Amino acid sequence: ASVANEGFGYPPLGEDSLPRATADWCRQRYGWCPRPDWVRVVPDVLKGMEVVVEFLTRPESPVALPVPAYMPFFDVLHVTGRQRVEVPMVQQDSGRYLLDLDALQAAFV
Repeated sequence: ASVANEGFGYPPLGEDSLPRATADWCRQRYGWCPRPDWVRVVPDVLKGMEVVVEFLTRPESPVALPVPAYMPFFDVLHVTGRQRVEVPMVQQDSGRYLLDLDALQAAFV
């Protein structure tokens, strides 16, 4: 039935609900309001990270990586030739990790 209805899990070509939904989620979750036209669809998070790192930084430049982190992020920085600067996150009593904004700022000094 899914094949007959072309239900392959991908939106129709030209479908633009994802950028709006992503912008709304960021606003509700973080209070950050990105413009929907800033949102780009990428095949997966690793390719997205690679594209951003290569676009925004030069080879051998430092890149801050909050840790703990998804282990393949370490590989992306290695493969793209960037220097990894680990920024420890703060673990709450609930077990949830939060960015340490002071540590993140210090990583850019």
